Amino acid sequence: HILYIDDDEALVFLVQRTLEGRGYRISGYTDQHEALAALCADPAAFDLVVTDYNMPGMSGLDVARKVRAIRPDLPLAIASGFIDETLRAEAEGAGVRELIFKANALEELCDAFARLADATSATRVVTL
Repeated sequence: HILYIDDDEALVFLVQRTLEGRGYRISGYTDQHEALAALCADPAAFDLVVTDYNMPGMSGLDVARKVRAIRPDLPLAIASGFIDETLRAEAEGAGVRELIFKANALEELCDAFARLADATSATRVVTL
């Protein structure tokens, strides 16, 4: 179950449709506060958080820090059209597992999400 946050409503819709078609469960949000409220309501429901970096009001790094406060073990990725060394350093400090380059093709972006989701489920430990 992927929690996806991006201020571009059309992109959220397209990512949801594409990944749901591949068998993933996606909860997409354009509002960071609503997404964080969903996470607070049921922190165990999510396996991965992917957030856009450049959003009005709260950056992806801000979201990452809040996610860490809610559930420190939850894998996190930030998607951005511009990735530099400053963002890499700040992302690492915020507990971000991976930076995803927002490529021109939706399929490439969704492939990156799927790869992260698959890697997350493969390393997940279940305690009985």
